[in-house]
Amino acid sequence: MPPATDTPSLDTRLNRAERVVGLFVGGAFILLLTAFSYYILHTAEKRGWFVARAPFFTYVRSANGMKEGDKVKLMGFDVGEITQIEAMPADDPLWNVYVEFTVKAPYYGYLWSDSTVKVVSDLLGGRYLEVTKGVQGSASYQEQAGKLVSIFNGEAYEAITPETTPFWLLSDETSAINDRAETLLAQVEQALPGLSLIHI
Repeated sequence: MPPATDTPSLDTRLNRAERVVGLFVGGAFILLLTAFSYYILHTAEKRGWFVARAPFFTYVRSANGMKEGDKVKLMGFDVGEITQIEAMPADDPLWNVYVEFTVKAPYYGYLWSDSTVKVVSDLLGGRYLEVTKGVQGSASYQEQAGKLVSIFNGEAYEAITPETTPFWLLSDETSAINDRAETLLAQVEQALPGLSLIHI
């Protein structure tokens, strides 16, 4: 009769250890996948990846200080971004630069036919777009169930198709620069009250 051996019990212990390690690795993978999914969803919600966006465009004199991806502001909030900057044809007598941008929901609901785009300059030479809230007129877009369905063409609403161009907003470039200069001058005068007595 062959002598007794510990091999079966050793195999059993190894199998148990393998199962424990397998369960640990599987649990860690599931936990990691859950955390990564949460991070992606949280980032998507924060950045508005799955939020409806309405396209707009305007014309400016110069693209200096602007680039694609720059933020678009409304009432101090980041509500969209510049998606395209293109020079107009050299023989165009009215416009120099075409700028297209998107505004995410629900903020595009503030933009009506009387809204404008201010080109705001900062102290470092950069420039960004700031859209203004409509006061009177017609909403730029109409939506149903969170989807854009029609655009205002100046007289009536027409259904959006693949050929539909973005909604045009008039730029207020000169006004924005002057407002910035006046604000800066007021700040300087507050810091140096005697300066307001000096007239050039």
